[in-house]
Amino acid sequence: WFRNPFTQTVIVGLCAFCAPGIWSAISATGAGGTLEANLVNGVNAFSLVLTATFCLIGPWIVNLLGFRWALVVATYGYPLYSAGLYYHQVSDKTWLMWFGTLLCGSSGGIFWAVEPAIVLGYSTPETRGRHMGIWITLNNIGTLVAGAINLGFNAKTAVKGSLSNVTYLVLIGIACTGPLWALLLSNPHQVRRSNGTPVEYTKTPINLLTEFKAMFYLAKQPTILLLLPLSFYVWFQQTYTTTFLALHFTIRARALASFVLGITCMLFASLSGLWLDYKRVSLRWRARGLFLFIATLGTISWIWAISLQASFDRGAITETLDWTSHLYVAGILPYLFHNALGFGVLTGFLPWVIAELTESHDDFIRAAAFAR
Repeated sequence: WFRNPFTQTVIVGLCAFCAPGIWSAISATGAGGTLEANLVNGVNAFSLVLTATFCLIGPWIVNLLGFRWALVVATYGYPLYSAGLYYHQVSDKTWLMWFGTLLCGSSGGIFWAVEPAIVLGYSTPETRGRHMGIWITLNNIGTLVAGAINLGFNAKTAVKGSLSNVTYLVLIGIACTGPLWALLLSNPHQVRRSNGTPVEYTKTPINLLTEFKAMFYLAKQPTILLLLPLSFYVWFQQTYTTTFLALHFTIRARALASFVLGITCMLFASLSGLWLDYKRVSLRWRARGLFLFIATLGTISWIWAISLQASFDRGAITETLDWTSHLYVAGILPYLFHNALGFGVLTGFLPWVIAELTESHDDFIRAAAFAR
């Protein structure tokens, strides 16, 4: 049982819970839980540049280190990012924030490359949807748990500002366990699928230039290029929605939003995973149906968000929204839908589509890393 794909998916999910899950939870409170939205947006932009860069070389690192050690390395930077936010809050100094971001961004890029390769590469085609749902759900349990912690420590803070220091310390402690979970992972040759088929992956030495050539050969395929706007959307919306939250909502309202977001993402991830494994509908229409759902709800959410933003800009709404405000639900729903579509659906749906389009595990790792 320990070597089957389900257990490996749970291990990756636990790593996702401790690493990007906690990172997402802090981001979900708006501007990393601080009031200085511009500073944190700058830090996050730097982090994501590094993440994108290391994601591109992620397949080469996975080939070099193997899946287990690549996952260990992929989880070590996240606690330092949270520690940097905490240190800035207590000392007003930013050096640890930037250093933590450097390590978080680089390790995060490796995480982006290795997690779908394990979850969707280890599983059989018939069970990929369920494994996707488990992986994304566990990732978002991190958001849910961290949101509950945020809410517990900040429930009485009905003004704008930063999260309590204790909140950061608890979240840092959870994030530190990520590498320990990663050590439990089995490498491809150790995995035992229920249908008896092996995971087709051969660890062979390959130089970085050859890896890039193989990746960009795949990247030129129209089927991969057409997925890039969706991949772009996942991260484009987050900066706006978290800044909107930090500027217009009280601390406890933001903490409640991060808690509810965890529930919403888990629901979206579970239902989308079940839908993608629903055999009574053809594979093509399962993919099209989920895309139409994303496009429809995403469009409605953006129209709603633009209307809200216009109301703030022209002064029609002047109050800082708290959970006691009659506008709270209307103000928070676009944020929930945007992020649930991005982190509850698209982060799993995109690798699922790529897994169905590519012919080998090696090609899947490269194409998924490029798209992410």
